[in-house]
Amino acid sequence: MAPRIAGRSNVYALTVAAGGSQQLFAREARLARDVAAARFGADYRGGVLLSNGATDILARTPLATQDNVAAAADGVGDHMDPEHDLAFIYLVSHGSRDAELQTDLPTYDDLSPISAASVADALSHAGIRRRVIIVSACFSGSWIPALANDDTIIITAARKDRTSFGCDDSLALTYFGEAFLHGPLANGASLRDSFDAARKAIAAREGSDHLTPSEPQAFVGRKMKEFWTQSR
Repeated sequence: MAPRIAGRSNVYALTVAAGGSQQLFAREARLARDVAAARFGADYRGGVLLSNGATDILARTPLATQDNVAAAADGVGDHMDPEHDLAFIYLVSHGSRDAELQTDLPTYDDLSPISAASVADALSHAGIRRRVIIVSACFSGSWIPALANDDTIIITAARKDRTSFGCDDSLALTYFGEAFLHGPLANGASLRDSFDAARKAIAAREGSDHLTPSEPQAFVGRKMKEFWTQSR
């Protein structure tokens, strides 16, 4: 990571592809890191990718596991000024109603699931206060209760009781990833405008495919309302 710049809000990314049995999750996590760099520009100080995707494993990328999420959070937290800096966290995989991500290897061997509770514990231990957390998974609205606080923005691909769509290796990204990461965010739009654009695009695509709407969700903490509407 680049050295912290005093006098400004520095941004650090942590992107996590928990599902290794399908490779679009790794593609989406890598793109999320690139989009964070583009969106935050000179404020972006670097990011960590954790991935169980086959290509990333061959490249010796650290695995996406509970322990590595905690270790990466500690490393990012060591670089941050908790009062002013921000962590951009993107997690992607299949999800469950119990606020867990399917965490597995390309061989389909299961690892302990990365959960909302384990991520909340990791961020708390690392002292990462100000954060934007994006969960691209089915039932990802179930992550909000464990992570919500005044210093957090949470964006999820679906309601707590709804599936999201597009977990298919014939696609480059999930429906949510396509709409959010290829939307206006990388060009400097606010998180609010980027989320609204993604939600409309997803609703139109699901309607065209005659799918039950996933209804992406957003939670904005009291101290993050200004950041939510801030464009570059």
